Amino acid sequence: MSSYLVIGNRWGNVINTILNNLYKKSKIIRVNYTNANRKDYLKLIDQIISNSDAKTVWLAVPPHDYLDISRIIIKYQKNIIYEKPWIFNNKETQELIELFKINKLFNAVNFEFLYLNALKKIDINNLNNINYDFHSINKTKYKISSKLELGSHLAAIHYAKFREITDYKMRTSYNKKNLRKISFNFKEKEEFVIDFTSNTEPLIQRLIIDFEQSLNNCQNFKYDINFASNVYSLYLT
Repeated sequence: MSSYLVIGNRWGNVINTILNNLYKKSKIIRVNYTNANRKDYLKLIDQIISNSDAKTVWLAVPPHDYLDISRIIIKYQKNIIYEKPWIFNNKETQELIELFKINKLFNAVNFEFLYLNALKKIDINNLNNINYDFHSINKTKYKISSKLELGSHLAAIHYAKFREITDYKMRTSYNKKNLRKISFNFKEKEEFVIDFTSNTEPLIQRLIIDFEQSLNNCQNFKYDINFASNVYSLYLT
């Protein structure tokens, strides 16, 4: 049976609830990362991981310390699921990829909107251009730009599904009315819109099932940190 340790606060609670509802063995540890001394923060993370028997750690904390936290988690032989955005260059990412490989561990990045059912309906051969919009009424607490925080979802969708389409626009912002929409314009002048502003699909649940299947098959997950690094370098820097 898969077992998880979730590290985070508000969003960590959401993830932990989803895991529990899927009857997964899961525990959440809440950490104060807002005003924490970095050395003490990493020491606390080390203590938390060393005392856990979970097989996978789900990081729902700000991404700036992912590299150091990852080294700690890998040291204790655990897989990792990261919350986006991934903000590290290819060299830094490759270091972690090698550590995962040497230790026969696996990782994933939670780009949940890749699991929207409507994305399966798009015929890329007839696509002319795409307009992406992701706006939020709430400003992030973590001092991450809307391009990174919100745009990473859109960039992941484009890289995974529509990278051959070079005519596209991505618009993101904070402090506007919530809007999550993708408009596909076809050569026949038709338009297809995916509005997932009030999404009710079990997207994270689908990612969990997909990730666990990869673990069972001892295969790298398709939306791993290598994928996320490409998304970051191609669209978000």
